[in-house]
Amino acid sequence: MGYHGITREITKRMQAETKLKLFRALLDNSSDAIEVLDPVTLRFLDINAAGCRALDYTREELLSMSIYDIDTAYSAAPQKVLAQLRESGHALFETIHRRKDGSTFPVEVNTVSVELDRPYLLAITRDITKRKALEAAQQDVARHLQRIIDFSVLLSSANEAIAQMENEGDLLRTLCELAVHHVHLRLAWIGQPDNEGWFQTLAAAGAALGYLSGIRISTSVEHPEGQGPVGQCWRDQKPVYIFSISQNSHMIPWAQRAETFGMKAGAALPIFRGGKRWSVLVVYHSEENIFDADLQKILTDLALDVGYGLDRLDILRKEREANAFNEALLNTQSSGITVTRFPEMIIERVNARMLEMLGASSQEEILGHPVREFYLNEETYDQVTVAKQKSLSEGPVALRNVPYRRLDGAIIYIDISVQRLDGTDGVQRILGTLVDVTERHRLVDELARQSLSDTLTGLPNRRALDAEMDKARARSDARNGCWRWVSSTWMPSSRSMIPTAMMPVTTC
Repeated sequence: MGYHGITREITKRMQAETKLKLFRALLDNSSDAIEVLDPVTLRFLDINAAGCRALDYTREELLSMSIYDIDTAYSAAPQKVLAQLRESGHALFETIHRRKDGSTFPVEVNTVSVELDRPYLLAITRDITKRKALEAAQQDVARHLQRIIDFSVLLSSANEAIAQMENEGDLLRTLCELAVHHVHLRLAWIGQPDNEGWFQTLAAAGAALGYLSGIRISTSVEHPEGQGPVGQCWRDQKPVYIFSISQNSHMIPWAQRAETFGMKAGAALPIFRGGKRWSVLVVYHSEENIFDADLQKILTDLALDVGYGLDRLDILRKEREANAFNEALLNTQSSGITVTRFPEMIIERVNARMLEMLGASSQEEILGHPVREFYLNEETYDQVTVAKQKSLSEGPVALRNVPYRRLDGAIIYIDISVQRLDGTDGVQRILGTLVDVTERHRLVDELARQSLSDTLTGLPNRRALDAEMDKARARSDARNGCWRWVSSTWMPSSRSMIPTAMMPVTTC
């Protein structure tokens, strides 16, 4: 080899060394760790500066190690990664690397199989700690938003149940079930102390119902069973949160039982009824430190809703009792009672006596019907309508001997007293009190008839004559005519002659 040949060889070697230095500089200045591994033993054949810094080892230390020394998860599934490499020559996966001090960090590994003078594995490893933290934060935000949605649905569903349900036991059980479902609780229950201060279960729901079997919880601070969150909540009338059951000394009597049923945290919230403490809402969750501000707010609102629901049931019960009392009172009245909507004049309510007076067998035959159906004519209807209109502005108005038509067509006579009935819905109503005076009307007519006739013969007497004479004179005067007797009858009882017929004459 001549001088020029040696020069060319040196030049090539220098160029190769320059390229190698450039390649090494590129490797060492990469922000990602770059590792060259033996595909069989998985020992490090080379690693750049970024890889050394990430693992806190020197290059020399790493060249004496294998991937198993720094990858905490790789040994669990090496065959899966190697199989993927053999199949496609490429593998992308996430794993955990361990530093020299024992700390760990998540990485994403992009591995390719390289064939040069021999097979190699080239792995580019990226620290994804920040990415994982961001993903975790995003997941936390997503979970937080989902929890807010769940909480909103819970309160909406609870309010719907409160508005619709009228049975106390069903309401309490439904609210516990809703809490378990929407807040993902292990157990929700409502307890109330008995006369001796030991809590009894009123309602419960959840997968851990067995926790309540034989459980003893007291209201007394003197008992160990009264020093937990339920007893404290009852005494202080404030919410009590146990963020970690296993770490709370007051939960010692129940800690092992709670662990058996997978419960890690708990809370107790007071329920008030009629402004007074009534029971305790108790919930348990499978996660420690779960009761953040949002969950505390939703549980507080739920406990308040339970109280509102119970107050509503009490109001409904009192209304039913009052209505039953009023109904019984109305139905024992000897007078008929009606409630009429004005100005429509539609019957809205009647008592039993009114049904009897009108000959109805059920309220359906009367309610919703216009009152006009029960009057003989328009004149009577107008008279009663005017009285009702007057009662709205001037107070009670009374009418006597008003003829009514029963459902069977019979005519009855009624004394009516009407007055305004004030309500809260803005609708004008008239309260009517009706007394059947048909018998009185008959007796008055009978007395009037008897006063105009002889009791023995039934013939008209002198009072009848006087009345008839007055009528005859009025008729004659109206016609500008005269009248005269045409016959008479001797009445022994009155010892006088009584004219029995009269007739008008055209001339006097």
